[in-house]
Amino acid sequence: MPDIKTVLSEEIRRLARKEIKQASEDLKAVLASQKQTIALLTVKVKQLEAICMNGIPKEIVEKATAPRKHREFKMDASSIKAFRKKLKLSQKELALLLGINQITISHWESGKNTPRGAQKGKFEQIRFMSRRQVQASLKELAAAKKTVGNPADKKAKASAKKAVKAPADKKVKASAKKAVKASADKKA
Repeated sequence: MPDIKTVLSEEIRRLARKEIKQASEDLKAVLASQKQTIALLTVKVKQLEAICMNGIPKEIVEKATAPRKHREFKMDASSIKAFRKKLKLSQKELALLLGINQITISHWESGKNTPRGAQKGKFEQIRFMSRRQVQASLKELAAAKKTVGNPADKKAKASAKKAVKAPADKKVKASAKKAVKASADKKA
């Protein structure tokens, strides 16, 4: 009587060979269809190149289709200032775009500090924007800032209103009301 171990191992080998044969046939079919697709796409590319090359020098086409590399931006004082001037931005506007303080921009331009971490990343994003895109972003930020309001203005209004309620002197009340009206007029 044959050994059960031998019978099982032979059966496993037979099934494995059968599976491998089936899988290789499937892969061959997929490979053949992909080769056909590649051949068709190659023909189409050559046709499109012929159409594009009609009257256009080869050097120009190669230059236009070559991948572009952005040169690395030096993050030193003079380049930051030149970049800001190129976009026609004030230090305050650039600071608003980057979400930082105007003094920080001043320190960058004077060489006291350099951008780091998240500031550098934001600067990189702005670097590839056009003037129009920058101006549009500034308008959006200014509109958002107006809707949120300045917390300092809110505190001033609140203290002026308290001053209207608190003093018993009529002259003090009148001057407090004028201050509230003046701050409201400034906003309008």
